[in-house]
Amino acid sequence: MWVLLVTAGLAWLVLGTWGLVRLATRPPAVSLGAALAHGLPADPGDLGCSWTETTLHTNDGLNMPMWCIDGGNADGPTVVDLHDWGGSPVAQLGHLVDLVKDARRVILPTMRGHARDTGRCSLGPREATDLQALLATLSGDIVLRGTGLGGHVAQACCNDSNVIDVYLDEPWADQGDGLKRILASRGQVAFPFAWLARICLP
Repeated sequence: MWVLLVTAGLAWLVLGTWGLVRLATRPPAVSLGAALAHGLPADPGDLGCSWTETTLHTNDGLNMPMWCIDGGNADGPTVVDLHDWGGSPVAQLGHLVDLVKDARRVILPTMRGHARDTGRCSLGPREATDLQALLATLSGDIVLRGTGLGGHVAQACCNDSNVIDVYLDEPWADQGDGLKRILASRGQVAFPFAWLARICLP
């Protein structure tokens, strides 16, 4: 009897941890279809903005899609706005109109694991490296904005020489905090899976 209980307990821990790691590294991102289904803007053009879609080439060979939107102030900063875990540039369109007024341009990157062929989400470390690669391609004043995971990533890069300001919306403290929030959003308790999954993350 005890052997069966221990075996079942171990199986529960292994499967639960594996499931959380898989979910965390392959998040269900807010999609174009979801925006259209709810009558929300699907791209900056729906808000009357002039924009282009471009690509960030990461240091490890991934191609990350980005939206680059023209701002209304030629002397303003470049604003880089980072979405949360499970989000996408589509999810950031709600406050785009306010951002473009005073910016030279606004960039909405897609983070790892949130689109096809963009690798796996690392819940912070590799996303910060990607943001550093993006910042290296930009000139002039830069303002970083980030929500949740995006806030955690923006905070990690706030000391870049061109960054003049950072706006954070409920930023993650670290990967462990992110895992707890993912579980909480699904009505699940953090212990023990958040702790075990943190060990398994890259």
